[in-house]
Amino acid sequence: MVNEDDINFHYQAFFPSPNFIVDDYLQKIRLNQWPNVHLQLVDPSLIISKRHIQIALYHTQKNFKQGNNIARDHSTEFLLRISGKKQISSALELFGVKGNSKIILVIAFGGNPSENEGAVKSFIKQMKITEDNLFEIKFPILNDEELSMTYQCGDNVRGIEKCVLERIALLNIL
Repeated sequence: MVNEDDINFHYQAFFPSPNFIVDDYLQKIRLNQWPNVHLQLVDPSLIISKRHIQIALYHTQKNFKQGNNIARDHSTEFLLRISGKKQISSALELFGVKGNSKIILVIAFGGNPSENEGAVKSFIKQMKITEDNLFEIKFPILNDEELSMTYQCGDNVRGIEKCVLERIALLNIL
């Protein structure tokens, strides 16, 4: 069984160039040139913590192993898990990258640590994302009030995170 502390993943935040086209980024991911590694692009605005990502990935992998996955592919399943939603359209509304996204997070998972890191670096290089646009992200991006209104639970980061992680865990039950 997968242990949530053993989840390997790597991510990198970047500012998209003013003329970026979402479909170009998504097309590169669909080509999947990284065996064993799944890539997903998300708008990180609603990510509460690194643990939020970790638990969503844990449940993605666990549900695929048990045959309880909702989506057909790991990247979409991760999007559903991190959003706590069963509908892809709802998950995309919350975490999907849009043409006006100010920050994008590319997440690689499924491989070993070096494969995940290599896939992220390769994606960044292929998409010609410059060093000036890369940065180390600190979660959460939004303040407590904005997160509380969006998730409709808790009034501080700790309470909101607990609520969000419960939703991820209960996704198959609800």
